[in-house]
Amino acid sequence: MASFIPNHRKKLDRLKRVESNLRRLLVRGASEEKLLEAAAEVRDCRIRVLRAKQNKNPERTPEERAAFLKIEDKIAALKTLTPETVLAGFIRKQ
Repeated sequence: MASFIPNHRKKLDRLKRVESNLRRLLVRGASEEKLLEAAAEVRDCRIRVLRAKQNKNPERTPEERAAFLKIEDKIAALKTLTPETVLAGFIRKQ
């Protein structure tokens, strides 16, 4: 059995790059198609970060199980977001 422990730092770094790319596209006034594509990538990166954090925590105790399920709820909420809502959140922050 492999003893691999997932590290979410790489995924966090990728998320920062993708978010900054979306901000850059907003400032430059890119086409809506490119903005929606970048927003979908942001959503997917956020899900990957949460999955890595979830896999890092074993669920041996009830507290760990609760943390696991809390992250699962966040992932489910992110999956329901459309690229338009992610983009609207970025525009609101600016």
